[in-house]
Amino acid sequence: MMMVNVPQWCIFTELLESIRSRKLDRLQGVISIIHKLRLSTKLEEELKVAHSTVEGLQRLENLQRDAILLLDATALAEVRRYTQPPPLVHDIMIAVLLLLGHDEGQTRVSSSLF
Repeated sequence: MMMVNVPQWCIFTELLESIRSRKLDRLQGVISIIHKLRLSTKLEEELKVAHSTVEGLQRLENLQRDAILLLDATALAEVRRYTQPPPLVHDIMIAVLLLLGHDEGQTRVSSSLF
């Protein structure tokens, strides 16, 4: 694979944006490019943050998978029956959707969630 000569500031910017966006695949891709281009020493501090973010996102993915497997059909059916959930239930469902990776804008429209 031929590597295109990309300015280092573009890679640095992409790394910071990938950390901010918390998108695991994107972040892992940027980290891989940094290692292939041998820029690891120049971006050492940023890579520490990036690796820490990757670890956290991977743990979160594992927790999400495990939590979804633990949900029983009865609990899900009960939540889906709510047309106007109590505020606390609504807030918890919003938090769960955010943890599961839904966009914050999607969670604002409660009628589409329940």
